[in-house]
Amino acid sequence: MNYIEAIILGIIQGISEFLPVSSTAHLIIAENVLGITFPGLVFEVFLHFSSVLAVIIYFAKDLVKLIKGFISYTFLGNKNYIFEFKLGLYLVLSTVATGVLGILLEGILDEHLRGTVLISLGLFVSGILLCLVERHQNFSIKKGKNQKHIDEIGWIDSVIIGIWQGFAVIPGISRSGATVVGALWRSLEKESALFYSFFLSVPVIVSSSIIKLPDIDGALLSNYPGEMFISFVTSFVCALLGIKFLIYLVKQSKLTHFSVYLFILSSLTLIFI
Repeated sequence: MNYIEAIILGIIQGISEFLPVSSTAHLIIAENVLGITFPGLVFEVFLHFSSVLAVIIYFAKDLVKLIKGFISYTFLGNKNYIFEFKLGLYLVLSTVATGVLGILLEGILDEHLRGTVLISLGLFVSGILLCLVERHQNFSIKKGKNQKHIDEIGWIDSVIIGIWQGFAVIPGISRSGATVVGALWRSLEKESALFYSFFLSVPVIVSSSIIKLPDIDGALLSNYPGEMFISFVTSFVCALLGIKFLIYLVKQSKLTHFSVYLFILSSLTLIFI
């Protein structure tokens, strides 16, 4: 891998991580199309940490308030922070649900996870889910059903959203897309669904990366220091832009626009790769 390839992969990871289009699928497709080979698992972990860092920086004030409130309620019993305590607890429940399902699916699909047919199918299914959940929400709004705000989420909602996210272990199934779909099915308003998805990305990505640390070949760090650094920075900057772009799109547009892109990419992947 050279510097140009590192920049390309960083851009792909950063932009696609938080859009409902599956960053893993895009990286695998890029490998096949451009003939790029990842320099080991350490590179993948690096890119994921850059995405987490982007979320932490972008939502710094909210995360500090959440952590401070969770600790204050847990250890000091300060009832002014009951919302932060519940939200923190629900994020833990979602993370556990994701981990359990993810481990089960990896055990079943491990040998076939990077197959292009599976990727194409995952992209197509993601597109269908986005269409269905958009229609479901529009129907609910027309029927006068109330959409939940983030402070109305319950433990059942958190577990179900976590289960939805667990399916993102399949390439082509977007992590952010799965969580947003799960949240919208549970009648959360779009902005609250997006907010929860961003917050949930921190414990999920960090914990999954930590689990992979024992399998990392440390020698690769010394073999590709410059490439990994520039890819990390590129991914971080693009992830920040991706977060802002997704928030804007969700407010101004429809999830079905992503569906069109996913259907096209799924077809091209199946036909040409």
